[in-house]
Amino acid sequence: MEEWYSFTCPCCWQDVSMLLDLSAGGQAYVQDCEACCNPLDISFEVENGHATNFTVSAAQE
Repeated sequence: MEEWYSFTCPCCWQDVSMLLDLSAGGQAYVQDCEACCNPLDISFEVENGHATNFTVSAAQE
């Protein structure tokens, strides 16, 4: 189960869309922004088959 999610990158302020894999439940990981390539901390929970509590921030080095 997958869902597209759109957000604004906290580093470059560009609109970004990504495909979230909801099959494993909530997740937290680091992924590079597709616009500026800066690492982002991404986390979300899954409720009733949809992403909830999505957060994104610049990854701490």
